[in-house]
Amino acid sequence: MVETVKLSKTVVLKSRPLTRTKIKIIENTIGVYKEILTNALDFGLKNNTKGHIKIRKGIYEEIKNKYPKLPTHYIYTASQDASTRIKSFISIKKRGRAYTKIPKIKRASLWLDDILFNYKDFKTNIEKLFSMDKKGKRTVHLRLSTPNGRIVIPLKPHKLFFKLINEGWKIKAGFKLILNKVDGTVKVLIPLEKEITINDNYKAVYALDFNLDNITYGNFENIEMIKTNLGKLTEKYSNIAIKIQEKFSFKGIHKQEKPLKRKGIILLKKFGRRLKNIREDMLKKLANNINYTTSLLKNS
Repeated sequence: MVETVKLSKTVVLKSRPLTRTKIKIIENTIGVYKEILTNALDFGLKNNTKGHIKIRKGIYEEIKNKYPKLPTHYIYTASQDASTRIKSFISIKKRGRAYTKIPKIKRASLWLDDILFNYKDFKTNIEKLFSMDKKGKRTVHLRLSTPNGRIVIPLKPHKLFFKLINEGWKIKAGFKLILNKVDGTVKVLIPLEKEITINDNYKAVYALDFNLDNITYGNFENIEMIKTNLGKLTEKYSNIAIKIQEKFSFKGIHKQEKPLKRKGIILLKKFGRRLKNIREDMLKKLANNINYTTSLLKNS
């Protein structure tokens, strides 16, 4: 038996330090997006609807009147974002794991569809986006639409990114953009997709899908899932790092150039080592668990 399946993964590219103007524009765009997302959630919950098309129609006129220069597709992506959050909240609520009456927006990252950035270049002619500096380092240029016009965000591609592209992974629309105000950079989450053809020989192959929430592994006959706390762990130490940077930074210096005091550097290294040690210990235990379980599956 031969069939085709689609694999997906996400790669993260970090930008080079941005100018104050670009940071301000991105910060403003995220603020507007968060407001739209809040309106979309309110509309969906009040009208008992979770479809993104109905949500978009319900908020479109009000948002366009308030922000006439806003690219329309931010309303589309915010509506899809709200729809996803509502569906997820309903699912969690059914399992009795909801701790709030309505879904809360803790963090809002920009959802970018194929109109809000130069997606066609990423998909069909990515070499066109590269530039090279004097040191021979490449930069990928993402052109982002905002209420203040288009801005160019220089991204730093890494070896894994080039490796995946060369292995046939295709770039999809649906980028996510996250602003880091501490160091004046952004992270762009890029979804990738690849089609593979499988046959009966793949029954002896074990696949592993690893993310912050869970690890799923197995073959086409048996699937196992282990829940992890890596997401909460990473968020906890990320918040610690932010507080250290805020507390031990010299005052009166621009955020992009704000150095840390000696105590701040020592604390960052200390908690960085602690996070690394906890992760390594947890992953070793998970690896042993997976190795033991797969050996049982093979013998069954």
